[in-house]
Amino acid sequence: FSWLDSLEAAGFTVRVVAASRPPMPILGVTEVERTYRQLSLLWGVIPVYADEPPRYEAMLDAARERILAAGYARSGDRVVTMAGIPFNVPSNTNSIKIEEV
Repeated sequence: FSWLDSLEAAGFTVRVVAASRPPMPILGVTEVERTYRQLSLLWGVIPVYADEPPRYEAMLDAARERILAAGYARSGDRVVTMAGIPFNVPSNTNSIKIEEV
């Protein structure tokens, strides 16, 4: 399972990963409504709308809860997270983590 997190305004990282058509779902998180709608059209992407950009750790906690609640992963599964920190800086994906939910 792969979880992709991108709070870039355009969702560039989500688009790049979706273009490679990985065999696992991609969860794309954005606080921009237009980007949310665009991500819903991409192959394998499950868009998630965030009301406002939270702190990084709070965002990861919320995403883990959503992944488990929706049944995309079970406790103990590994996920890949990608983010641009600080948020809202275009083309700034600079964090990649593999972690357990």
